[in-house]
Amino acid sequence: MSIRVIRPQELSQTEIAAWRRVQDGDPHLGSPFFSPEFTQAVGSARGDAFVGVIESGGNVVGLFPFQRHGRVGQPIGAAICDYQGLIAEGTGIVTAGELLAGCRLDALDFNHVPAVQTIFQEHSILTSRSPYIDLEAGYPAFVARRKQQGVQEIGSTLRKLRKLEREVGPVRFVADDAEEKAWQKLIAWKNAQYRRSNLVEALDRDWVSVTLSRIREEKGEPFSGLLSSLYAGDNLLAVHFGMRSRGIWHYWFPTYDVAFNRYSPGLILLLKMAEYGAANGIRIIDLGRGQTRYKTAFADGEVQLCEGSLQRAASLAGALRLGQRAVERAWGALPVGAARDWPRRLFNRLIWRP
Repeated sequence: MSIRVIRPQELSQTEIAAWRRVQDGDPHLGSPFFSPEFTQAVGSARGDAFVGVIESGGNVVGLFPFQRHGRVGQPIGAAICDYQGLIAEGTGIVTAGELLAGCRLDALDFNHVPAVQTIFQEHSILTSRSPYIDLEAGYPAFVARRKQQGVQEIGSTLRKLRKLEREVGPVRFVADDAEEKAWQKLIAWKNAQYRRSNLVEALDRDWVSVTLSRIREEKGEPFSGLLSSLYAGDNLLAVHFGMRSRGIWHYWFPTYDVAFNRYSPGLILLLKMAEYGAANGIRIIDLGRGQTRYKTAFADGEVQLCEGSLQRAASLAGALRLGQRAVERAWGALPVGAARDWPRRLFNRLIWRP
C-alpha cells in the first residue's frame, strides 16, 4: 500500500473513475461532499487543497481529500464541508498512522465524519447527528408519516402556503434557477443572516465564492449544483443553494426575504424541494449537522457523525491534541454544567482549527 499526494486538478480520468466506483459502491459515501467535483471545486479556489491517492498492487483503492497548513491537515473545504472522510473500499485499508505519514501530516482535524468510518471514530472526541428527510417512499408518504408522528410544522407550513397564494400571488417553485438576481439575493440575504447571528459572512470569502460558482456550473448526472427559488407573484421570497449527487440532495445554504417571514417561505421552499426531489430520483434531503427545530420537525432519519483528530504523538501538533483529549475527558466527568465547553474553547485558541 502506498499514498501519493496530488492537487485535485491533477486527478486523472482513471483516478476519477476509481473514485466514482468506490463512491457508488458504498451508501455511506453517497453525499455530494464525497464527490470528486466538490474536491475539484475547492481545489480551483485554494492552493492548499490536495488528494491522497491510496494504491495497492498498482490499483487505486482509496482517496483522501484534505487541506494543508504546514504539517496540520483539515478536511477539504472545511469551513463549508458538511461531510468528510476517506473515500475507500473499506476504511480498514489504511491505518491512522499510515494516512498521516502518506499525506505528510503530524495531525489531522475533522468534525463531520460519518461514525461508520472507524479510522476516525476511534480517535473522536465528540459525536453529533446530521438529520435527513427520507423520500424513499415518495413525497406524499413523507408528509403523511410526519403528520402521523405528531409533527405540527408540516401542516402549518402547508396552511401558510395557501395563505401566501391568497394574499401575495401564485406560488412558483424553480428547482434550478438560472436568474442572476436569485443568486445575488442568496448572497445578500445569507450574509445579512450571518450578521444578525454575529457570524462570519462566509459567502464573502474569496475562496468560498469561487468554489460555489464552480459548483453552480456543474450539471452532470452524478453531481450537480442547484439554485432553487420560491416566488409568489412577482416576488422572490426564498432561495437555496445546494448540491445533488445520484440520490442525495444536500440542504446547504438556505435563506429568505425577512419581509415575508410570517409565511415561513424557507420552510415552504424546503417542502417544494422535497416534492420535486422525490419525483426526480432523490432519496434523501440531508439537512446538515444540527438539531434546530425545523430539522427535528422535518427529518425522519439521521447520520451519526464524529469529531476529533488523528495525530502523531511525537510532534507538537499531536501532543497538543492528545492533551486536549485528556483534559476534555477529565473535565466531562465533572459536574460543570454550562462550563462543559470551556476546555474546547481554550484549545481552539491554542490549536489551529478548520
